[in-house]
Amino acid sequence: MGFFDKLEQAAGKNEKEPGPGAEASRAAGAVDPAHPFARFAREEELPEGALELREGSARFHEFIARATLDMPEEDAHSHEHDHDHDHGPGCGDPLAHGFMHVCELLAYDPARPEWLELMERYLAAAGGDLARLLPEDGEDRYFASEAARALLFARAGRLREAVELLAMVQQAKSDAPYLEAWVPDWLEPAGALEGLPPSVVLQILTQALVALPEAASLEVQREESARRLARLARRLPLAGLPDELRSTADMTLIGLHRKAGLFAEGLELARERIASRPSWHTHIGEALLLREQGEAEAALAGFRRALEHNPADLTALLEAGDMFFEREEWARAGELYAEVLGREPAHEWAEPSALWCQWRTSSDSPFPDDAFPKHLLDLAHAGNGRARMLFGNFHPYEGFLPQPRDATANVIAQILEEGQELSGEVKLTLSNVEAPSNALAFAQVARLASYDATLAVSYEHVARPDPREPLAEVAHQLWRREGEVLVPALDPPAPAVVEALSQLARGPWNRARDWAAAGRLARELGPTAARDLLACVVHPPLARAPEVVLGWIPRVQMVAAQVLAQLDSGWEGSARKGALLALLHGPRDWSTEAAILALTDLAQREPAHSLEVGEAFEALAAARPDSGFVAYEEALFSQWLGLPHLWDEERAELVKVLEALEQDAG
Repeated sequence: MGFFDKLEQAAGKNEKEPGPGAEASRAAGAVDPAHPFARFAREEELPEGALELREGSARFHEFIARATLDMPEEDAHSHEHDHDHDHGPGCGDPLAHGFMHVCELLAYDPARPEWLELMERYLAAAGGDLARLLPEDGEDRYFASEAARALLFARAGRLREAVELLAMVQQAKSDAPYLEAWVPDWLEPAGALEGLPPSVVLQILTQALVALPEAASLEVQREESARRLARLARRLPLAGLPDELRSTADMTLIGLHRKAGLFAEGLELARERIASRPSWHTHIGEALLLREQGEAEAALAGFRRALEHNPADLTALLEAGDMFFEREEWARAGELYAEVLGREPAHEWAEPSALWCQWRTSSDSPFPDDAFPKHLLDLAHAGNGRARMLFGNFHPYEGFLPQPRDATANVIAQILEEGQELSGEVKLTLSNVEAPSNALAFAQVARLASYDATLAVSYEHVARPDPREPLAEVAHQLWRREGEVLVPALDPPAPAVVEALSQLARGPWNRARDWAAAGRLARELGPTAARDLLACVVHPPLARAPEVVLGWIPRVQMVAAQVLAQLDSGWEGSARKGALLALLHGPRDWSTEAAILALTDLAQREPAHSLEVGEAFEALAAARPDSGFVAYEEALFSQWLGLPHLWDEERAELVKVLEALEQDAG
C-alpha cells in the first residue's frame, strides 16, 4: 500500500457501501429508503476524529499537503518507488506531489494566509529549489501549478516572467481567481512597472476588467482589490504602447473605475480622454459609466457618439438596448434592438431581446401566456444563449423568489383575494405540521387589514422526524414550542438593524445585486449583529400592505440570510456558520429556504467551503419528514446542483430527485 493510500485510509475516506448502522437509521424514521432523498442520507458514521475526504475538495488537498510535509523519511523514500497510482506532475518526488496539492488550494483561494504559509514551508523544504517543486520539462502544465509558478517568480523578483505567465493562465482559464489577489501587490511598489512591457500590463488589467462584475454586483470582499487595479491602470505608461492599443487602454482605465464603483473619478478620466483623443473606446467607456450611474439619457447620447466613430460596430446599440431593457422600458429597448436587426437580421442577441420586449409591451403576465412569441421558444430550443437566459426569468430562485405554498399560506392568499373580513379566533386544522412563518404572515395580514382576529392551529398528524425539532445541535434557538406550535424564541431585534434590513428587502429581486448589497451591510454591522439578524427572521418588519405579506416575509428572511453569510470569513468557528446552520438545521421553516440559497451563494463565491455546505445539505435531505408538505425541498435540490464540488454522477442523481419532485407536484 502506497503512502497516499495510507493517508486516505487514515482519514476515513467515505465508502459508498452502507455501513452497519443503516438499518437502524431507517428504522428510526430518519428517511424513507424508497424516497429519492434516501440516496443522500448518510448511512455510515465515520470514526471519531476522522475526516471525510473527497478527492478534489479543499479539505482533501490540505490534508494531503500537510501530511506530506510531516511524513517520516522512510515513507518518503518508499513512495519514490511506489507506482501503483498516477498522482500527476512530480509523482516521483513526494515533496513535488504534495506541492501540487498546495497549488490546488491556491486555486480555491489565492489570498488565504495559511495556504500561502504552507507554500512557503514547501519552498523551504525544497531548499528554495523551485525546479524541484515545479518541474518544467517532461510534465503536463496545469493552470493551478503555473499560477503558483508565477507567484514564486514574483517573490523571487522575476516580475516580468510572473506577469506574462499569469496573463497566460488567465487567458486559458478566464474565471481563475488570481489577478485580484496577487497583481496589485506585485505592481503597486514604486518602479514595479518600469521593467514590464506596457502591452503585457494592459493585457492583465484588461483581463481583470472582464473578470469583475459591475459595481452593483461587486462583492464587498473584492471592492478594495478592484480599486487598487483601477489606480494601477492610471499608472500605465501609454507612451510605451503602440498607437492601436492606446484607445483600448483608455477604455480599460475607465472601465476599471466603473466596476470599482469610482464613478466620479472614472467620468473625469473619460472626459479627459475624449477631449484629448476621442474614439469609439472612450465614448463607450463614458456611456457605460453613465449607465451604471443611472443617467440613461446621457448614456444613450454617449452610445450614439461611439456609433458615429465606428458605424460598423453594433455594440453601442446593443448596450443601449440592454440599458433600457434592465430599466424595463420595453418600447425604447425594442426600438434599439430593431435598429440592430435592421443592420444584421437574426442577430443572436438582438432578436430574442426584441421578441421579449414585444411581449412585455403587450402583457404583464409573470409567465408565458397566449401573447408570448413562439419564435422565442424556438430560439431557446435551438440553443440561442440569450433566449435561454431570458427563460431564466421563469425559473424560481433565478428570475424570482417564489411565494410560500403551504396550506396556511394558501388560505391567507384566498382571504386576501376574496376580501374576507375576519374576527375572533380563526381555527385551522392542518393535516400536518407547517412552517411557523405561516403564523407570522397571518399576524401581519390581520394587523395591516385591521382584522381583530387570531389564528389557532391544530395538527392531525406530526411527521417523523418532527420538523419542529432541530435536526442537529445549533448555535442559536430561533423558535420554541408553545403547546403544539412554534413561536419566536428570540427577543425583537434592534430597530436600526430592522430598518437597514427593510431597506435592502424593498428593492427588486436580483440575487447577485442583493448579495453585494448584503455584504456591504454585513461589513457595517459586523459579526456581533448575528443575533439581531436572526431575530429579524422570526420578527420580520411589517410589510407595507396586506397583499404583499406572503412575498415580503420570505424576502426579508432571504436578505437576512445573505447578510449573515457575509458577517465574517472562514467557516469553522465563524459567526456565519453558527447563524446559517441555525436556520438550515433548526426547526424547518420558510427561512430554511433562505439559508439554502445563501449557503449556495457562499459556496459558489468561496468554493473552498463548498464541501462543508454540501454536507450540511446532506444532513437536511436525510432528515426529510416522512409526510406533509416540505416547503424547502425544491430549493434544496435545485441549489445543491450549483455547488462547485459535485461529481457528474451526483449531479445526475440530483436531477433525478428534482424530476421526481416535479412528477409528485404534477
